[in-house]
Amino acid sequence: MTKKQFDKINNDVNKLLNGGKIKGIDLSVYDIRELVNVLENLKNKPEFMNGNVKKFCDKYDIKVCECGIGWKVL
Repeated sequence: MTKKQFDKINNDVNKLLNGGKIKGIDLSVYDIRELVNVLENLKNKPEFMNGNVKKFCDKYDIKVCECGIGWKVL
């Protein structure tokens, strides 16, 4: 992930934390907290995320694969 991509993701996550919306992705407060946890632990390859967080990852080209009932970061 390049610095430019990381900055874009960081800006959008901050927008979500401040009550804003991201076009095409509807996240609940729970989803936002899970997204923050996934992004904080990207180097550790988180092993579970729900479908809404997966949509966010897909939008920002974070590679994920199916793992049981959820997805994990590659």
